[in-house]
Amino acid sequence: MRIIHCLPILLVLAGCASREQIAAHQPAQQAASTHKATQQAALSHSDDARCRQDRGAPGSIAYVACRMKLASNRHDDGTQEANPSR
Repeated sequence: MRIIHCLPILLVLAGCASREQIAAHQPAQQAASTHKATQQAALSHSDDARCRQDRGAPGSIAYVACRMKLASNRHDDGTQEANPSR
């Protein structure tokens, strides 16, 4: 009978421990997410500048092809930097 009375208390304590663990990991996950977003924004800006210089105005066929080529090369190579074929 005592076990039945202690069970809810044990369940509550177990729930609190997992919340603390989750809370401890959230700042690291947020920092990683922010870092990734910053890298992606920098790559997008770099790709835009490169394709404007090499291929012309945004929206033009050559510009769009350049951006797609950079993204494809980056994906295929698994790298952060890729060079478009000219």
